[in-house]
Amino acid sequence: MDMHKQEWSKVSDEMISIDAIRNLYSPSGNYRVSPTKYEPRAIFPIVIGHPLTVYVVRGGCKYRLDGQELTLRSGDFSSFAKGSYEFEVVGDEEVQIVTVFQLPNMVKKID
Repeated sequence: MDMHKQEWSKVSDEMISIDAIRNLYSPSGNYRVSPTKYEPRAIFPIVIGHPLTVYVVRGGCKYRLDGQELTLRSGDFSSFAKGSYEFEVVGDEEVQIVTVFQLPNMVKKID
């Protein structure tokens, strides 16, 4: 499984924020955009049940899977496949991430 870091500045001229990330995914009813914060040095297993993209708005975090490790910092993002990962907040500040995934057709909002 390959995990690759990408830079927010390559996809948007706006500063990274929850609203700027939401603006990338339009119409909004087709995607779930979920901001979350974790305390410094938190570490725990996380199961990803469907492909998603993680954006780091503030702080830093690390994902581990099958001997591979990917560190993301503010302004980075990466896509993740289904799997059982280990998640760790790196550094001495909380991390704020935004996860985004496409909703199945039967769940999408009708405008």
